[in-house]
Amino acid sequence: MLHLVAFIVIGLVVGAIFIRKSRAMAAIIRVVGGLVGALAGGFISLGALGSNSTTGKYGSLVVAVVVAAVVAGIAAVISNLSSVSGRN
Repeated sequence: MLHLVAFIVIGLVVGAIFIRKSRAMAAIIRVVGGLVGALAGGFISLGALGSNSTTGKYGSLVVAVVVAAVVAGIAAVISNLSSVSGRN
């Protein structure tokens, strides 16, 4: 349960970092991207590394931050492309 809360907070914080100078829909896309990336990366790495070891517990948090940043960055690029083409 504690990891779930940590992954959600990580996703929201990383997604919020990417919302500077963006419109409402683009901001939502970026925050959701960060949230999905943190949850997916965190739970996949927690399952792969094991939840009983220290490496698994703390490593999954690090992986969640990295994957959330990558997915939110991709979402930022995609949302920028859609605003440049005229669609919002």
